[in-house]
Amino acid sequence: MVLISTGSFSQGAPERVYLQCDKYTCHSGDTVWFKGYVLRSTYPTTLSTNLYVELYTPKGTLLSRDIFPILNGVSIGQLKIPDSIPTNNYYIRAFTRYQLNFDSTDLFTVPVVVFNKDRPQKVPLKRKIISSDQVVSGVVQGITWTSSIHDGKLYSMLMEDSTQEKKKLHLVKTSGDNSGYSADITLEQPFSQQTALFPLGGNHETATLLLYEDTVLIGRQYLSFKENPWSADFSPDTLDLTPFGYNSWQIKFPDTALYTASVSVTDAERSYTPAASIGNLRDSRTEDLARPILQADAAFISFVGKAVQQSGKKIQDKFSSDILLAGSRDSNFLFYRVVTLDSAGNFFLDSLFFFGEMDLGFRVNKEEDGSAKNVRLALERFIPPASDGILLTTNWEDDSLPIGRPDTSFNRTEVRARVMSRIKTLKPVEVKAWKNPRKELDDRYTSGAFNEPSMYSFDVRQETRFHNISSYLAFAFPGFHGGFSFQDLPEDATGHPYIFFVDENPVPWWQVCYMDWSTIAYIKVLRSDFLADDPWVKWTTGVSAGFSIIGGALGVPTTNSPYEICIYTRKDKDWRTVPGGMNKISVKGYSTIVPFKPDGVTLCWDPFIFGNGCRIRFHNNAFARRFRVVVEGFNYKGEIVHMEKILE
Repeated sequence: MVLISTGSFSQGAPERVYLQCDKYTCHSGDTVWFKGYVLRSTYPTTLSTNLYVELYTPKGTLLSRDIFPILNGVSIGQLKIPDSIPTNNYYIRAFTRYQLNFDSTDLFTVPVVVFNKDRPQKVPLKRKIISSDQVVSGVVQGITWTSSIHDGKLYSMLMEDSTQEKKKLHLVKTSGDNSGYSADITLEQPFSQQTALFPLGGNHETATLLLYEDTVLIGRQYLSFKENPWSADFSPDTLDLTPFGYNSWQIKFPDTALYTASVSVTDAERSYTPAASIGNLRDSRTEDLARPILQADAAFISFVGKAVQQSGKKIQDKFSSDILLAGSRDSNFLFYRVVTLDSAGNFFLDSLFFFGEMDLGFRVNKEEDGSAKNVRLALERFIPPASDGILLTTNWEDDSLPIGRPDTSFNRTEVRARVMSRIKTLKPVEVKAWKNPRKELDDRYTSGAFNEPSMYSFDVRQETRFHNISSYLAFAFPGFHGGFSFQDLPEDATGHPYIFFVDENPVPWWQVCYMDWSTIAYIKVLRSDFLADDPWVKWTTGVSAGFSIIGGALGVPTTNSPYEICIYTRKDKDWRTVPGGMNKISVKGYSTIVPFKPDGVTLCWDPFIFGNGCRIRFHNNAFARRFRVVVEGFNYKGEIVHMEKILE
């Protein structure tokens, strides 16, 4: 026997994610609330701060993607189930960015059955569970490592990959008293293999194997033999199954350690046993500790950005090396930060914590002409990869929930609620006067031929969904394509050219596309021949859709009459209400967390349990006759608690 010190886990230890959902069956349009647990080794992670949660169809098509913060290894949030999807098994996938450094097939997934009365599923899927917690296999630095239990002994086999050279390995089985058993193994030839035999010792619930190469720890195997995690004590003070009956229950955890946990109470007739439990976090696994950290989210919301001139060129020496960034929402100031630009204009912005969207204002020092509007930002933020449809669909179908008979018909209350939800009541109103806002804008901003009626005119003074003119025109004007850079000339789907006017002066596209959106008040689109006699315009042939500058004048094709897109900048009182004095772009933070509301399946959901226990209080609904109670969590000693009961 060799005495060893287990020490702390390596920087290469992967993270493991588990979600407890409030329900695993729901209707289309419902919300599924969850609490996420993120462990690294057997303890709450201190690395990742962002949890990515995705919803997929059975064929691996991404339906939604959200991001929620992780604090002390815990995250809470919800997923909105689209109201148009048909009855079927759908799949929630949750992971951290750091997990993508390892085997992505190990990412947490759980099926959720969605019922849609208007779009039923005719062929239910069968549930097939394959579980083996006494055999674990993995690859570490090109070495296939497999361990198993047989006749009360632990067998661990190491096999070298054909491309590897001679390796001298040291395999250690740890014990709870900081001692352990060890074996020296040498792999000399391709596909050569060696097996080490260890006694299980006194602890038959778990075993840990450490793999060293030349005294360097390169891998760990964790074997779990405990069938059920720790349970909780449950004592209902009142149990009232009558319609809208009041219930008050006490839940206590096994010992005096502090737990973080979550509890759900669902209608047992309308819900299934969870397809996975928090015990998955203690499943057997192999960890390749030699993996470097290539990517990880450890600073909450972060952006990689680049500042460039609006002409598309790099920031020149006449600009400051610092850029001022300020966040705001609904005219409320949130934060400001000064970041440093490198020689190419790149910068890194991190450690932001906000939900939903906000405006990110930015400013560098002015040029000699005093302009502060000549710089734009290009931001990049990590976007999780989409699923491999074929691979994940195969895995999901092996662990799908059955689509049975629950909720195949409405009761009287549900029918009335469903019918009433589709009825729109019109209330009579008395119209005393009516103002034409477009005519008011025309009278204020336009003149001469520009004042003529137009099929398309847009008041953009209060427009907050878009932050540049290219995106807005592509959304609002049919047939508008392209125009997302100064080189990308916009084109019309029907072949008509575009001519742009700013305050009734013709300007080329490369000037229009970089206009400050906050200074624009009104846009109207004309289609007329009033430009035909303008000496500034030369009607030429051989010019593509759009326009070109020919001899200092504007060249447009003669094949089709042009569209005149007339842009008017704010003036008078509209100018006094222009937002801020900085350039702004919209950025997205964490997905907004929605408060829980009881529905037809879930009666109670509490993800905020901390300590040795809790008391939950709730009212029954009109039809539940049996309660399904699920309690899950862990303490900071790495011990897991799990309980599921049916009360009737």
